Amino acid sequence: MLQISAWRWLKERLSGSLELPQDVIMDLPKVIITGGMQLQIENHKGILEYTPRCIRIATAQGEVVVNGTRLRIHIIMPQEMAVAGCIDNVNIVD
Repeated sequence: MLQISAWRWLKERLSGSLELPQDVIMDLPKVIITGGMQLQIENHKGILEYTPRCIRIATAQGEVVVNGTRLRIHIIMPQEMAVAGCIDNVNIVD
């Protein structure tokens, strides 16, 4: 069985018993992809790399890597970001 820290275990139990979304309680990234043209991410921690072919976004759990062509950051706010362009793939890395 995997060891889970007491704090993380408490957060998981709390989100289940209060019926709150886990992404809010556990600070998990929420990624929404619309077609292959736009990606929206909530709960990001900043940009690690930004080129027209690759955007790496930091999260509390690791990073989200977006690969494609003509990528650009369409909107960026403290907790939310939108990436536009021709998205080929998205990887979530721990």
